[in-house]
Amino acid sequence: MIEINWADPVADYSRVYSMREDAIKRLLKKPGAVRPLLEYYRTHWAEFICDWGMTFDPRHEDPERKHAPFILFPRQIEYVNWVYDRYTNRQPGLGEKSRDVGFTWLNAAIGAIIWLTTPWAVVGYGSRKKELVDNGDADPDSILWKVRAFIDNLPSIFLPEDYKSGRKWGIIPNPGNNALIKGEIGDEIGRGGRASSYFPDEFAHLEHQEAVASSLSATTDCRIYISTVNGVGNLFYRLRHHLPSEQIFIFDWKDDPRKRRNPDLPPELEPWYQKQRADLLPTTLASQVDRDYNAAVANSFIEGALIRDAQATPISSIEQPKDTPWRIGIDASGMGNDETVIWRRRGRISLPPLTYRKLDGVQLATIVEKECEKLLKQGPIAMIGIERDGPGGSCADQLKYGPFASITVAVHTGAKLSDGENHNLRAWLHQQARDYLTDNQVHLPSDDIFSTQATAIQFSYKGGLLLIESKEEYRSRFSMGRTKAEKASGRSPDRWDAFVLTFIPTRAKPITQVVVASDLFTDNKAWRPLDTVLGY
Repeated sequence: MIEINWADPVADYSRVYSMREDAIKRLLKKPGAVRPLLEYYRTHWAEFICDWGMTFDPRHEDPERKHAPFILFPRQIEYVNWVYDRYTNRQPGLGEKSRDVGFTWLNAAIGAIIWLTTPWAVVGYGSRKKELVDNGDADPDSILWKVRAFIDNLPSIFLPEDYKSGRKWGIIPNPGNNALIKGEIGDEIGRGGRASSYFPDEFAHLEHQEAVASSLSATTDCRIYISTVNGVGNLFYRLRHHLPSEQIFIFDWKDDPRKRRNPDLPPELEPWYQKQRADLLPTTLASQVDRDYNAAVANSFIEGALIRDAQATPISSIEQPKDTPWRIGIDASGMGNDETVIWRRRGRISLPPLTYRKLDGVQLATIVEKECEKLLKQGPIAMIGIERDGPGGSCADQLKYGPFASITVAVHTGAKLSDGENHNLRAWLHQQARDYLTDNQVHLPSDDIFSTQATAIQFSYKGGLLLIESKEEYRSRFSMGRTKAEKASGRSPDRWDAFVLTFIPTRAKPITQVVVASDLFTDNKAWRPLDTVLGY
């Protein structure tokens, strides 16, 4: 596929027009090639868009630039291929976006390709009001206007005869293969019958998301929930928290080369971002550009700005002593649907979390020991913190019988405190984590799951003491059902909790080297019977 200089694409567009003209001339000389070519494009959507698609942007003052070849940049190609995977695997998906990254045009193009290449296919689009779905031929902002524009600007050799016949509000039929594109509004989304795929646009801003999701689940397997963020607690956020990672696509403004033109600059100094900051309200900037779910949540314990600033801080800008020790936090999930997370923090620097699924205590302890042996090559280890409640207990017991026994600390975070400020240890640890982020220049990994978990944690006061919501309360708040079992199956804030556990206090002397296993049985000081390790 052709590459474009996004700093000045006009010159490349003339090259694209020339290549397309030559290709059409060759096809006209060999009309029998059109059908197998369309069959190829039926499974190669991104290639079709780049080879033949046109897009429209009315904001350009130059009429020559209002209509332009639809050449995808890398992240857009990834998105189109991601939707194709959901389509072929008959899976739902969630697309979280910053504003103005071209999602609607991409979805319009995808629907048009299915309409053109797949007989009897039905593609649906929905949004919260009529004007956004289909506002006639004079409104380029509506979804079906974009679909019609994409189709109408294709070379005629690809289109069936009378391809415009039968069009009316919310309906674009294909008389050549009986495929159909339809549009629906608000609570009616999904009620118009079965569909091969469906794109509910700005889903987080729909009034009755649960009703729409219920209708869609009964009529289509491939439903792609697209939206900018709109706070926590709504169904879009819960889906974002519930779906497997491969069914979630994040499209950030920094992925767009038309906006991120100066990669050597910090993102917040990019001219495009500076203009958004000047034009938008702070809450709008945070939610629609920075994708901060916590932008308008009053009782979230961690401000989104703290996480964003830490993630934007490069490791190279942080100076700290070479002997700064590692602190390891482990949130163990056992055999459930949650992740087991190992968080590695060395002073003011954190590494990306290590995540696993379905590990027992012995397996997890082995992984932790191996990881600690790697970290020791960079510096001492002061603490391995793990919550004893639930599946973490057996891992802690295993670690207590190994070379890192002296620095392993297993705690009950629900244990009450008498410091006059915090209701329990969980609240105290969260207080330490927030103070750490507030008072220091720190580096956090760019991890979207961690960010959303951190900013979604809520707090209250009980008897004047700080109380952080429990894992169970968090699960219930973002569960996908109402029964007790469904609420218990919701996902916990495992990555954030693993980070918080690195603040467990300890008086242990940091370990600088590992005791060789054979020495455990030859050195009486190093070896201890199992009963004494377990406290019997």
